[in-house]
Amino acid sequence: MDEIGTRAEVAAVSTIAQRGVALVASAHGVELRSVLANPDLNNLVGGTQKVILSGGELKSRISSAGQGDGSEGSVDRRKGQSERHREPVFTVAIEIVDWNRWKIYKNVAETIDALLGHRIIEWEERWVDQKTNDFYARFTSNARPTGSASAHGKGWMKELIRSLAPPPSSSTAKRS
Repeated sequence: MDEIGTRAEVAAVSTIAQRGVALVASAHGVELRSVLANPDLNNLVGGTQKVILSGGELKSRISSAGQGDGSEGSVDRRKGQSERHREPVFTVAIEIVDWNRWKIYKNVAETIDALLGHRIIEWEERWVDQKTNDFYARFTSNARPTGSASAHGKGWMKELIRSLAPPPSSSTAKRS
């Protein structure tokens, strides 16, 4: 289905998907986050609902999210939060960044939960080098080091650079 843009089209696609039909569709948005923010389209990715957390539930989410690694600062500490309302219509989403670059979210439900919970989002990025027509892929995320470099040790920058580099080809990979 091309260019889903209305609530009626979202309802039709949802009904079709609930009956077990595999679908490929497009919906307009700058990125996955903008589809979630669009009231006409957000049911494609599970919709949202407002919830009020008890003090105990909020403390539990904060402590389980960080697990002592310093990432507790990125957890939503508000008692009133948005959560995904239902299962997304699509299990995989592909964001077209430009003609030669795509972001692939292999689990839409987990991605939306992470977006709403202000947690790290992971995706696969694929692109084609226009000069060589070589195809590249890498797994990446929106994770950012927090605090000072000394708090993370000196290796965090090397790890960040390594994660941004294209994977080595099988012929140049080191063997153990």
